[in-house]
Amino acid sequence: MVRGPEVAWLIENGFLARPVYYAPMEVDLSGVHIRMGDYTKSEIAEVMEKPAIVGCAVKHYLKYAAGKTAITFCVNLKHAAQVAEQFNAVGIKSEVIDGRLGDNDRRGIIDRLGSGITKNMISCDLVGEGFDCPSVGAAILLRPTASLGLHLQQCLDSETEILS
Repeated sequence: MVRGPEVAWLIENGFLARPVYYAPMEVDLSGVHIRMGDYTKSEIAEVMEKPAIVGCAVKHYLKYAAGKTAITFCVNLKHAAQVAEQFNAVGIKSEVIDGRLGDNDRRGIIDRLGSGITKNMISCDLVGEGFDCPSVGAAILLRPTASLGLHLQQCLDSETEILS
């Protein structure tokens, strides 16, 4: 096994930005089961699809990351659509990127995020390991995970603010 540099070393040496975390509300995950190292999707969706949670994410984006581009991580496509609807309703241009889209459509969304036309790219299990978009200034974690690897990928895809 070949080990790469530790996250702390990457931050200390300027390869990664030091994240700033904000957690606007506590989510009760006590009744959610873990299977194969992560939360059961159907159970986590039930918890995270509540309008209060999504509304809180919008409010905290406006407070802590307004004007920055963001990637929002969601539980499933229904959840992603709800999140996009609430962000778009307050004038924050948001697009859902998912595996059903063709390569050109996905590239278009990523390009609009990179240029700042789209302020919030909403992903459900698509954007993760190996994805890099330097213009991204915030990650909105609306997909709790019990997987350290997935959590780090979500956090390290963004450059600064982490809204969870």
